Amino acid sequence: MNKIAKIGGLIILFLFISIPAQAQDTDFNNELAIEMGKYEWIIKSFDVVIDLNEDASFTVEENILTQFNVTYKHGIFRYIPLKYKKLGIFNYYLKVKEQGIYKADGTDWNYDQTKSGKFTEYKIGSAYEYLDLGDHLYKIVYDVNRGIRFFDDHDELYWNITGTDWEVPIMKSSAKIILPKEINENELNFVCYTGYFEETEQDCSYDYDANTRTVTFLGPTGIEYDNYLTIAVWLPKGYLNESSAAAKLGYFFRDNYALVVPIFVFILMFLLWNKKGKDPKSNKPIVAQYDACDYLTPSVVRVIEKEGMFNPHDLPSEIVHLATMRILKIKEIDPDKKKYKIIKRRDWKGNKKLTSYQKYLLDQIFTKKGKPQTEVDLDELKSRFTYKDAQQYKKLGTADIKSKGYYTNPVSAKGLYIGLGMFLLMGSVFWGVTTASGLNFFIGLISTIIVIAFGVVMPKKSKKGIEMLNYIKGLKEYINVAEKDRIKGEEAANIFSKVLPFAMTMGLTDKWINAFEGILKEPPEWMEVKDPANFTPIYFLSTLNKFETTTNKGFAPAYRSGGSSSSSGFSGGGGFSGGGFGGGGGGSW
Repeated sequence: MNKIAKIGGLIILFLFISIPAQAQDTDFNNELAIEMGKYEWIIKSFDVVIDLNEDASFTVEENILTQFNVTYKHGIFRYIPLKYKKLGIFNYYLKVKEQGIYKADGTDWNYDQTKSGKFTEYKIGSAYEYLDLGDHLYKIVYDVNRGIRFFDDHDELYWNITGTDWEVPIMKSSAKIILPKEINENELNFVCYTGYFEETEQDCSYDYDANTRTVTFLGPTGIEYDNYLTIAVWLPKGYLNESSAAAKLGYFFRDNYALVVPIFVFILMFLLWNKKGKDPKSNKPIVAQYDACDYLTPSVVRVIEKEGMFNPHDLPSEIVHLATMRILKIKEIDPDKKKYKIIKRRDWKGNKKLTSYQKYLLDQIFTKKGKPQTEVDLDELKSRFTYKDAQQYKKLGTADIKSKGYYTNPVSAKGLYIGLGMFLLMGSVFWGVTTASGLNFFIGLISTIIVIAFGVVMPKKSKKGIEMLNYIKGLKEYINVAEKDRIKGEEAANIFSKVLPFAMTMGLTDKWINAFEGILKEPPEWMEVKDPANFTPIYFLSTLNKFETTTNKGFAPAYRSGGSSSSSGFSGGGGFSGGGFGGGGGGSW
C-alpha cells in the first residue's frame, strides 16, 4: 500500500511540474503563431545548398519554405541579380540557367522567367489558381557560371544566400557549401554576415565537416526583416580551375559591349582625318634658315607649327615684330613698376607689307575714343582692346591665313571638332547620370577625347603650307643651334631683331637672347631702355619678359572665354551583408 502511495505521489509531482512547462511552450507557440499571422505570408526558412564544381561553376538549390495566411495569393516571385560592377565602372554578368522549380513532393511549379539584363526573375504559381492556407515549399535549382572570384592569393565564393530585398521577414536561414575535392582544412577560411544591405554584423555561425567536405552556415532566427545571410568561403589558389585569359577577355567585351563605341568613333575619325586632315608628304629635308622672310608673322608661325587657331596670345610677339619693322617703338618708363609706352613712328595705312590684322591691331592701339594718338601707355590697352576687338582680330587673321592658301581644310575645322567634342562631353555626363552608369560616362569621355584629338590635327595643309612648315622648322632649328662665332659684327643687331619675335612665339626667347651675350653691346634701335649704359642681353631679356607680362595683362580682356562587385568578402576586402554575387529578393503575387 505504501509503495502504491509513493508511485501516486511521484505521478502527481510530475504532472505538477510538466503541466506549467507545457503551458509555457503552448503560450510561446501561440504568441509565435499570432505574430506570424500578422503577415499575409512569411518565409519560415530559407535553406540553400551550393554544390561547387572543379571548373568553378556550381549548382544552387534554394529551399524557400513559406506560410500563407490569406487565400488570394497565386505564389511568389524570386529575382536574382545578374549584373554587377567590376572596379566600380565595368559591367560583370553572372551566367545563370535554371534547372527547375519544384514543390515539396517533387512535382514542378508553374513559373515564368523574364530577364531584364540586370536581373533574372521567376514568377512562380498559376494565374488561374490561388494558394491554400498553410505551408508551401519552393525549391529553386539553377546553375551558375562566373560566380567565383579569383584573387592573387586565393579563390573565393562570396555569395548572398538569401538576398536583402524581401517584402516579408525570414524566420531562419542556412547554407551548405559542398566542395568538389579533398582539401587541407587549414587552407580554408570562412566568414558570414547578417543584417540589412552593407551592414557588417555577424550574427551567424559556421562549421566544416571534413568527411563530407561541407561547410554549414547558420543565420539568425526570429521574425525579423533583417534575418539575411551572406557567406564567403576562402579557397587556396588553384583549388578551382580558372578561365583562360582569352576567355576572360571575351567575357569582358561581352559584358561591356558598349566599349566598341569608342572603337567605331576612332575608325570614323581616322577615315575622316585620312581624307580631309592628313597633310601631304614632303620629301624635302629640313634646312636651317638664318633669316625670317618678310611676309612671315609670329601669328602665322603659331598657326602652322602648332595646328592652332589664330590667337590673341601672340600679341606681345606681334607688337615686337611691328617694332622691328620700325612701325612703332617700345619705351621703358619704369622697369621696377613694369611701365612702358608704345610710340608711333610711321603711318601704316598704305604699307603693303602689313596684314589686315596687323593694321587693325595698330588702329586699336593708337586710337582713343575715336581720336588718333602717337603714343600710349601699355596699361591703357585694357580699355583699348576689348574681347569684341579680339574676335575681330581673330576673324581678320583667320581670313588672312585662308587667303594665303596654306590650308585646303581650313584651321577653323579644328574649332568645329573641338566644339563637337565639348558637346559629346556634356552628352556623356547626361548619359552617365541618367543611367547611373560610370561605364557610360567613361565611354562617352573616351569618344570625346578621340574626337578632340583628331580635331586638333584635322586642318589639312596644302603643298604651300607644307613648304612654309618646313621653313618654320628650319628657322626653329637655327634658333636652337645659334652659335656666337657664326653671328658677326654689324649683322648681329639686324639678325637679332628680325628673328626675336619668332623666337618669342616658339618659346625660345631665352635661348635666342643668350646666344648674343658678348656680341650685342647696346639695345636694338626699336626699344628705348631706361639704363642703356648697363645694357646686356641678360638685362634685355629681363626687360622683354617684363614687357611681355605687362602686355598680356593689358590685353587680358581679349583672352577671356566662355564657361566652361569586385571586392573580397574577407576583412581586407570589406565584406558586408548583401555583398558578393547572388542575392536579390522577391515577394508574392
